[in-house]
Formats: sequence, C-alpha cells, structure tokens
Amino acid sequence: MLVLSPAAVLAGAAAPTSTAPTSAAAAASGAYLRRLFRLERALEKPSAERRALARRLVDEFRRATDEDETIRLASLLGIHRIQEAVEPLAERLTFRTDLLNDNQIGYWGRYPAAGALIEIGPPADRAMIKVLAERDDPDSRRLALLVLDRILGEEEAAQAALSRAASKEADPAKQRRLLAAAQRK
Repeated sequence: MLVLSPAAVLAGAAAPTSTAPTSAAAAASGAYLRRLFRLERALEKPSAERRALARRLVDEFRRATDEDETIRLASLLGIHRIQEAVEPLAERLTFRTDLLNDNQIGYWGRYPAAGALIEIGPPADRAMIKVLAERDDPDSRRLALLVLDRILGEEEAAQAALSRAASKEADPAKQRRLLAAAQRK
C-alpha cells in the first residue's frame, strides 16, 4: 500500500513546475496550495486553534466544486482524522474521481471521501450505519459497508453493529435496509 504524507498529497497535482506562473490558473493553483500548506502546519498547533482550522477545512470541503480540490481536502480531513468532517464526507461518500486509480493513496483510490472516513475511524461508524439505513443506491451501500468493515476490523463486527442498530430502529423501512446490509443483501 502506498502511503503519502500530507505534504506529498498536497504537492501531487496542479502545482506549477516553475516558480514563475505561466497563466492565471497556475498562479491561482499555487496560491491555493500555499494556503493548504499553511492550514496543514496550523493543524499541528494547540487544540483551540486546531478546532477552528478543522472547521475551516470542513467548510472548504463542503463548498469544494473542483475535483482536485475535493480530493486534496478529503485527504487532509482523513489524514488529520478530523471528526467534524464525518457528516460532510458521508454526504459525498460516492464522490468518484478518475484523477486517481485504485492503487494510489492506499485504499482511497477513486473514492477519497470513503478513504477519509476509514482514516477517521470509529467516529464514522454511526454515519455509515445512517447511510445504510437511509439510502437505497447500490454504490452508497457498497461503500458504506466497506468503510464500516474497515473501521470495525471485520465483517462479523459490522454485521453485529448493523443488527443492533436494526433492533433499535423504529422506522420499518430503515430497519429493513439495516437488516439487508447486515445479511449483505
């Protein structure tokens, strides 16, 4: 598995090769990368400042419309295990990119939001159970099960968590979806 540092992820694409920008787009890209590097360095500071920066990254992820920007922000959110990002990442669970192949950046591959949720770990398990309870589309369900399996460490643990959630669910449609997920249907 290829594991990259946050700096390597940030420097991976869209950075101009020379110090003089060749176009307005290259200059904007360079400014964007410098801003992300500053945010990353600041994430290593004391907790109050880190929380403020984490909220800022989450807000930027929510507003991201550019594919490259979305990949980089999802990567940072996962690498730094920013728990506040769980819901926005779950909302974009099926975000797919063709800029990466399935072997790049570990298991993140084409679904960077799923990879970030795996990196965040146990705080994301309830969000994946919610996805499985509320969504019928096969991609969301497949990715949520993958994330849940990776977070909990094994398929049996995920099945048990889904069965418990189904037994507590009052809505029959959500209960049916959770039981189907537990049985891998």
